[in-house]
Amino acid sequence: MKTFKILAILIIVLGIIYFQLDKRLFYYGRNDLHIYHLLPFSIEPDYQPPFEGGFALRDENGFSIAGKGVAYRVNNRTIWINTVLKYGFNTQHFVAVVNDSNKTKYYVKFNQNQKDKSVNATMEGDNKFNNLKLDKWINIEGNEDYIWRLYLYRNYSMLLVITLFLTLIYKLVRYRKAMQGATVR
Repeated sequence: MKTFKILAILIIVLGIIYFQLDKRLFYYGRNDLHIYHLLPFSIEPDYQPPFEGGFALRDENGFSIAGKGVAYRVNNRTIWINTVLKYGFNTQHFVAVVNDSNKTKYYVKFNQNQKDKSVNATMEGDNKFNNLKLDKWINIEGNEDYIWRLYLYRNYSMLLVITLFLTLIYKLVRYRKAMQGATVR
C-alpha cells in the first residue's frame, strides 16, 4: 500500500510540473494543452517551423496579426514583417517588436475595438512606447536555449507521468490478483 501512495504522489507532483512547464511554453506557442488565455484581446502565440513562417501572433479567429508576411501601412509605405523579436503586454496594452525584411525594428501596438471586437494595429517608433508600463515581456529571438530546455523538461515530465501511471496500474493488477488468490484458498 505504501508503494501505491508513493506512486500516486509522484504522478500528481510530476503532473503539476508538466502543467506549469506547459503554461510557460504557451507564451512561445509551444504548449500542448490549449486551455490558456493569458494574453489580452484573445491573442495567441503560435510556433511554426521556420520553413512555415516561424513564430506568429494570431487573433481569436486564427489570423496572423504579427508574423512573417504580415503587412502594415506606415507613413504611406507598406512594411512587411519578417520576424517577431519579442512582445509585451498588460491588461490594456499589447505591443510586439518586429523586424522587417531590411532588419528595421518596428513597434506594433494592438488595440481592441469594443464594438466589433476586432484588433487594430499601429506601427510607430519606440519613443511612443517608452511610457507604457507593460507587465511582462516575452523574448522570442535569442531565447531558443531557454525554450528548448522548457520543452525538454515538459516532455520528460510527461514521459515519467505515463511510466509511473503504467507502473501503478501494473502493481494494482498484481496486488488484486494476489488478494483474490489469498481469499480463494
